[in-house]
Amino acid sequence: MKLKTIIFLSIWVVLSVVYLPLTEAYWIWTPETNRFINPKNEPKGSPEEQFDWAMSFYEAKEYKDALKEFRKLVKHYSRSVQASQSLYHAGECLEKLGSYYKAFEEYQRIIDEYPGSQIIGEVLQRQFKIGGLLLEGKEKKILGVQWSAFLAGDRAREIYRQIIANAPYGDYADDAQFKLGFSFEHDRRYDEAVAEYKKLLKEYPESELADQANYRIGLCSYMYSLPSDYDDKATVEAKKNFESFVKRHPDSPLKAEVQKNLKQLSEKEACKIFDTALFYEQQDKLEAALIYYQEVKDRYPETKWAAKAAKKAVRIERTIKETE
Repeated sequence: MKLKTIIFLSIWVVLSVVYLPLTEAYWIWTPETNRFINPKNEPKGSPEEQFDWAMSFYEAKEYKDALKEFRKLVKHYSRSVQASQSLYHAGECLEKLGSYYKAFEEYQRIIDEYPGSQIIGEVLQRQFKIGGLLLEGKEKKILGVQWSAFLAGDRAREIYRQIIANAPYGDYADDAQFKLGFSFEHDRRYDEAVAEYKKLLKEYPESELADQANYRIGLCSYMYSLPSDYDDKATVEAKKNFESFVKRHPDSPLKAEVQKNLKQLSEKEACKIFDTALFYEQQDKLEAALIYYQEVKDRYPETKWAAKAAKKAVRIERTIKETE
């Protein structure tokens, strides 16, 4: 044995005697590896043994220890039949620990590294569930740092897009596409939500969610039209989408809600035209004011503005005749 090795071993023995009582960690020299190893970091002798060892922690609900042991199996026995199942259980452990995004990444490794696995369907289901949990704000921190709802939406959208990429015509593809739209709607990014809902109708026209997507396209246009600083195009687009929905789905349970929204849009349009008529009246431009009051009365008879416009029109007509 070389002198340097002897000196090193002597120093190590001394240090071990001094510090071993202070810590549970310990290192031993193995001739097989020709190096010191910590047995706690080494896997069991076979993937079967390692899997059973990891499962013992999992079943005891000691999820941190189970996670460590499942990852150890994947690292040392990556080609074993237990590897993909270990990744799956690692993802479950992370979910139990509240680290949903990290769980998604663990599940994604199964798809990326073991595409032939028999549990891909279950993996997609888990990923879809995690997207919803993130969108609901269930995971409050990443790496111990508080994160915003906006970032939660971005993370959820990343997951939904990955699900579609993983299996574009799988069981969860149209659901993920719908959730993409809903995530933007949730963040009040209505124009982007509409684009995603329309993509669902294009890519998955036979989806059971097509009816809902059509409705939410109208609803997003409606929500976008509500603030007074938005131009009239948003209101017109919202009415167009709602009217199209009612025409295509006359028996939909959403019809009552759509008609309620249509009425509110009509009220908004009537109010705007009424204000225009009032402006001309105040400027003493009675002929122009009369035209707009009559438009409110004729085009929006079911609104609260119609009766007001009718009274205004009668009064202005009388005034015009008196001045002739």
